[in-house]
Amino acid sequence: MKPFIGQTFQTLEEASDFYIKYAEACGFGVRHNTKRKTKEGAAKLKYIVCNREGFYETTNQVPGSATASSQGTLAQDDRKKKKKNKKIKRRRISNRCGCIARIGFRITPPTLTVCRY
Repeated sequence: MKPFIGQTFQTLEEASDFYIKYAEACGFGVRHNTKRKTKEGAAKLKYIVCNREGFYETTNQVPGSATASSQGTLAQDDRKKKKKNKKIKRRRISNRCGCIARIGFRITPPTLTVCRY
């Protein structure tokens, strides 16, 4: 079954299970994304998106900048200590491609309603 705007669910688990099954049938994976809250701290909006949605931000550090020059030897010593204490992680290629598949649930107790699809 394909989701539609206005579709209702009783719980967040029921809604996310439905979208996960839909995504598997369509051939993509999902991840939980934004959760907006009210001033009181109660959840009011929840997004589930394609696991390839968006792009990673790149950080470009200019050589000779304040952070690089003023902490040169200190930063190198810190890196050496971290290498000794932690296992080095392998660099991986980003699998993000900007996919726009997503669903938004508006949480109005006692139900959840699909507000964006």
